[in-house]
Amino acid sequence: MVDLRDPTYCKRHPQTESYLGCSRCGDLICSQCLVQTPVGARCPEHGESLRNPMTQTSNSEMTRAIMVGVGTSLGLHLLYAVMYLTLGALGTILAIFAPMAIGYFVGEAVYRSSGYTRNKNLAWVAAGSVLGGFVMMALLFPGVAIGIFGVLIGGYVAYTRVRP
Repeated sequence: MVDLRDPTYCKRHPQTESYLGCSRCGDLICSQCLVQTPVGARCPEHGESLRNPMTQTSNSEMTRAIMVGVGTSLGLHLLYAVMYLTLGALGTILAIFAPMAIGYFVGEAVYRSSGYTRNKNLAWVAAGSVLGGFVMMALLFPGVAIGIFGVLIGGYVAYTRVRP
């Protein structure tokens, strides 16, 4: 135990006076090496910050999210292409608004398939799925590429649906 009547110094910074100890090992720490945790101040060795489980995805969850995102995007873009080609003038209006709805549904599918997890990696998976689905559809049906502006907005909608 440290006698608080004498000046005490940080273990890692011997020139810095300190009276604060790590809540786990008791080593003296200063404000430079202090790591704040839910259970109190800790030294750098014991204060590895805890990660929020609601923003962490395992490899299997990420793989499932990619498969669901790409599958949902391809299915919805195929439906969009068929509707665009069969509706004529109404298809032009559809070309503007449908990709935004596709973005929402792909984002929602990625969010749900990942176990209701939100993080930037999943947001990029959702946005990439929307854009990738559009590219595949545009290669199969070149006339559908008129909706590129809507797809960019759809990608943004998918990204914001899953971001933290």
